[in-house]
Amino acid sequence: MIRQFLPGNDRAVPPELIQPGMDSGFADHAPSFPLGSPKASRNGVPGLLSVDLWSLFHVRTGSSNTAGASIRKSNVMYQKYIKLIRQGHHLTPLFCALTTFVIFYPFALMSIDFHHDGIMLKPAFDVYSGQVLFRDSFSQYGPLATYLHSLSLSFYPGLASLRIFTLLMYAVAVFFLVAAWIIIDQQATAVAGYLLFLILAPFYNERWALLPWSSVVALAFQAMTLYFICLAISRRKSQLWPIMVGVCTA
Repeated sequence: MIRQFLPGNDRAVPPELIQPGMDSGFADHAPSFPLGSPKASRNGVPGLLSVDLWSLFHVRTGSSNTAGASIRKSNVMYQKYIKLIRQGHHLTPLFCALTTFVIFYPFALMSIDFHHDGIMLKPAFDVYSGQVLFRDSFSQYGPLATYLHSLSLSFYPGLASLRIFTLLMYAVAVFFLVAAWIIIDQQATAVAGYLLFLILAPFYNERWALLPWSSVVALAFQAMTLYFICLAISRRKSQLWPIMVGVCTA
């Protein structure tokens, strides 16, 4: 009796099991329904394992047009599901960046370190006032951070502007790091790495301050470099991403 219901069996369904409006044969062409696979594709969308479920359980009802309409409806729903997943992968880095800025913001206005804050603030003020770096002033951490800090002083001439700028650099670093992790592996791994980044910040301790270090600027450019390297590998036809790797690295 069981063999009569297996796919590919030519024997018909017993007459006593046929209901009104039901055909006695199985669907000739069964659609494939996707099931999640533990591996992820290159674009970060979960891999798909195609399983012929209808060939095991579906009995054709009514005309072939009804079955075709059901199949098309299922395919449309599946495409919408994949589109939502891909949109979520694009929004995850932005969400993590905004979360970082909001959580770190209160610590940017606390715990002034006169020594280390002064090391970063003094050359930035000098450049902001028109002095020339390495002629009239000195920065032991290189020129890039000093020039960027001097630009931030245009909005507010004080230490707070350097701290807020540092928050922006943290947010930029998180955005590109999470985006790169999603390309390399999958969204779950990226979120796990981001949570570790968020939890292990040292300035949660009152002995530490959120300092405007040049290393935060370097971290942002390193994250951008990693992201553009991933794009250069996955999209080899474009010459833009290798150029961006060189710019961010320099």
